[in-house]
Amino acid sequence: MSYTVFDWQKSAWELSRAALARGAHALLFAGARGCGKRELALALAAAYLCDAPQPDGRACNQCESCRWLAAGSHPDFALVEPAAEDDDAEPKTRPAPKRSNAITVDQVRGLSDLMSITAHRDAGKAIVVHPAEALNVAASNALLKSLEEPPPRTVFLLVSHRPALLLPTVRSRCQLVPVRIDDPAPARAWLAANAECDDPELVLALAGGAPLAAVSIAEDPVWSRRAGFLRALAAPDADPVRIADLYRDLPPAQVLSWLQTWTFDLVQIRFCGRARYHRDMEPIAAGVAQLLEPIEATRLHRSLLALQRHVNHPLNARLFVEHMLIAYRQALAHNAIPV
Repeated sequence: MSYTVFDWQKSAWELSRAALARGAHALLFAGARGCGKRELALALAAAYLCDAPQPDGRACNQCESCRWLAAGSHPDFALVEPAAEDDDAEPKTRPAPKRSNAITVDQVRGLSDLMSITAHRDAGKAIVVHPAEALNVAASNALLKSLEEPPPRTVFLLVSHRPALLLPTVRSRCQLVPVRIDDPAPARAWLAANAECDDPELVLALAGGAPLAAVSIAEDPVWSRRAGFLRALAAPDADPVRIADLYRDLPPAQVLSWLQTWTFDLVQIRFCGRARYHRDMEPIAAGVAQLLEPIEATRLHRSLLALQRHVNHPLNARLFVEHMLIAYRQALAHNAIPV
């Protein structure tokens, strides 16, 4: 289990420590995916349970409590995440279990034993929920009861990439801890030391400035096809149906992500003269941006955001991708080749 507090998280670390010192019983770590919120929450839980914290407040990693956490057997700690989905197939034929997208009400109710008994150590108890937006409605309501009437000396640490998706009543019971990267220098330095990539600046930009997400990009071979996909999309004679066929093996979520960031860059270049994500494609994007009708581009970007709720389970993945690409082409100005 990781207890890392990254250099870019110093302000969030101090804010969360101060909140617990004032008696806060629930914190909500909110920020972009890939900036280390889960690691920060685990580090805070470890420090809260530690018998002899370091001067900077971090866990000592040597006491009995820290050893229990490292072994995954601490009786006063729980990490609630989407569970692996399994079936009743025979062991020899059973495929690897898939991770669910939801935290269920049974998982939350399973915390009752932990919350109903006295803490084994003097520090108290810590519960980390990640990602909090994965709580379904029943699970959110079950957790809400504990947040409204928290057990003594128990802290809830919720981690969320999209806090707006949480029930308002859950958000209101938590103190918000924003986790953001105000200074990109520590993120760039960490990425250069932890990922094998020729251009850390570009990879970090593609990840929206999130270093942990940038590591995943650097290690994922799918991203080697990004430039080819965008060049095909930017061609004057681009055919959405043909592009969908050429890249039919790409996950729809990946296509949607590239299309969203590409569209954002086109609007950004049109008004600010600078791409945010695909900086290596800026010369090509500048030409396409001149064909862009700003109002239509904004509508397209909003429609792509709305598709996020369906992207992981489309009825027909191929048609889903074709629909996105056709909508993109239709958002171009009148001198673009019609589709």
